[in-house]
Amino acid sequence: MKVKLLEGNEMYLAKMVQAVAFEWDMDYQKEKEACEAMTEDDLAKFSGPQSMEAPALPSDPFRKIKSWAAFSDDGKQILGDMNVYTYTVNFDGHQTLMGGYGGVSTLPTFRRGGVIRACMTASLEDLYQTGCPFAFLYPFSRAYYRQFGFENGPRACNWVIELDALKPQKIPGTMRQLLPGDDLSPLTKIYNAFYQNYNLAVVRKKYDPELMVEKLIQEHRYLYVWYNESGEPRGFFIAKKTENRRMDCCTTFWLKNAFIALDSQAFHAMLHFIRNTFSADYDSLTLTVPENLHIEPLISEGNKAQCNVQLNGMARIVHVEKALEMCRCKVEGCLYIQVEDPVLSQNSGVWKLSFSTGKPNQVEKCQSQPDITLPIGDLTSLLCGMRDVEDIAFMPQTIVHHPDAPLEQVFYRKPCHVLELF
Repeated sequence: MKVKLLEGNEMYLAKMVQAVAFEWDMDYQKEKEACEAMTEDDLAKFSGPQSMEAPALPSDPFRKIKSWAAFSDDGKQILGDMNVYTYTVNFDGHQTLMGGYGGVSTLPTFRRGGVIRACMTASLEDLYQTGCPFAFLYPFSRAYYRQFGFENGPRACNWVIELDALKPQKIPGTMRQLLPGDDLSPLTKIYNAFYQNYNLAVVRKKYDPELMVEKLIQEHRYLYVWYNESGEPRGFFIAKKTENRRMDCCTTFWLKNAFIALDSQAFHAMLHFIRNTFSADYDSLTLTVPENLHIEPLISEGNKAQCNVQLNGMARIVHVEKALEMCRCKVEGCLYIQVEDPVLSQNSGVWKLSFSTGKPNQVEKCQSQPDITLPIGDLTSLLCGMRDVEDIAFMPQTIVHHPDAPLEQVFYRKPCHVLELF
């Protein structure tokens, strides 16, 4: 088996594998001819920087997508592949890199033969060498990806609320429906402002490059933006009516709807608008919010609302040293962390993390006795803020050697959420 990075004129092979594995539609001949017709300029653009537009982001110099494929020993037969997208994300006040995994697939006759393991190893090694600290994916099986060092991502709350159960306040301001030709930049402004303090949230130059109001109307989806009294855009929602008279504002692979509010006033204003304007046409509303947002006070009758907790993908630290250098610690102290990484041996070993308020973290590998030993997945959960010290008791593979070590100054809850889909 050989693993290699596909070039632009070979991407039809990746699309073919994914079409077979996921039972998608594909015009194979059309895709093949389009790839083979690529010029040298097309190939250079495919493998070149993903953006030259301001503002500059850490991901700009990198190609947008890398497709890692496994072939037979003679190189004639593709066996499987995966796509890795390079994103700029927020982490503890820094902007850094994250690899987003998608299209992970193997042709049925070659499954259970180590194809994905080979591609995953090559791709993670590549991310490490480029200095990318994090990776993220949406798994078909969480147990399967845990063997590669991924662990459950942050939790999100999916709400289903009957409209007559809402009791939001009327807030001064203006609600505007965006129609064909209208400026969509307020969406980007609102999105980036909301997610700037959320770990692993992707920083966007455009809210959604594929979003067109004309297409939304064709799909019976509608977009509204709320402005406060000062004329500042503070929230928006994209909604579609489902068969059961429900207003769907959730972001999914099938429909990228949304509900984002920068503050409680925006929440009140948008929910008030929805209840007062659409109560004759809709019976309920569904939206998803990060777990740290508690919207229960906006619901007057809790028996008419349901909240389902969802796991927001799976995450992995790819470069331990860089992640530790950036993590925001409290006060001052020193922690010895022994990491066990089943794929990237560079991450395994004891790391000394020294921290002090207002100063950069000092990180080095050492031979000292650890204060805590844990697998890379558990380190990811704790360092990103999805879990905290209290959760360690429920992590059977994590061992605390010195309970008096400053664990709570490094491992504590932080806002964390990924809205990007790949």
